[in-house]
Amino acid sequence: MDTVIVIVMLVLFIFLMVFVFSIALLTPIIGKKNLLFVLSIGFVVGLVGGGFLIAPLYNDVPDIARSIYTLNDGGTEIINVNISTQNNVDGFITDTEKLNGVNSVQSSAVIITTTPFTNDWADSFQTRIPESNPGIASVTVIPNNTIILTVQNNSDPSAISNNLGDWLNLVDNVTLLNSNVMIAVNVDSSQVESVSNNLPGNESVVTNITGPVENNIANLMKTFPSSNEIILLCGLLGLFIGFVGLSVDGMYQVWERIRNWLINWKN
Repeated sequence: MDTVIVIVMLVLFIFLMVFVFSIALLTPIIGKKNLLFVLSIGFVVGLVGGGFLIAPLYNDVPDIARSIYTLNDGGTEIINVNISTQNNVDGFITDTEKLNGVNSVQSSAVIITTTPFTNDWADSFQTRIPESNPGIASVTVIPNNTIILTVQNNSDPSAISNNLGDWLNLVDNVTLLNSNVMIAVNVDSSQVESVSNNLPGNESVVTNITGPVENNIANLMKTFPSSNEIILLCGLLGLFIGFVGLSVDGMYQVWERIRNWLINWKN
């Protein structure tokens, strides 16, 4: 988030707290019977300010931490990308390898969904599919009509998917409905954001990012409260400021009594 926006949002939140404090100072005018009303205003204004001003800033903590860890880490991260085999997968890999900061690009798996097949065929596919194509290293069949292929390096995922679709239709009249390639992009940690934003084409989807920096961020966020807890804390802060404002008049009267007593005692 832009620095100017951050400052503006913090200033607005401070103004809200000043507003609560000012309302509380008016207690002698509006009457002490409205103490609960003033405290309620403080709590509600704190919640609103926390939800609309502080929570968005708090949600940027992972990005701030990522920038700090990236400067100190200097390692690599893995960007996992999902792309349909109907696209030019080899071209996508070749173009991605040219991006600044990319160390390697590999297709990690091909995920295929099909029309329903029986459990017997599922067991058969587990052993027969690798035999149908030398580019397939291993197969995992999931009960919800999903087949996950691990492919050999330098193989063509699109060609493997098309060949498998023909094979499935031939042996069991199973139709291939959808096929996506999971691609692992090994990137310098300092270039993760740049590479993610400049992946070639518009068909790819970044599913997640893994590596030391992301692990550090995950561990850091475990020690932080959630956004809802932050909003609640802002509400309690508004309640506290309202209470302080209500107490100012009483504290001033106590101070006057102490000051008068000291003056009389000296005399």
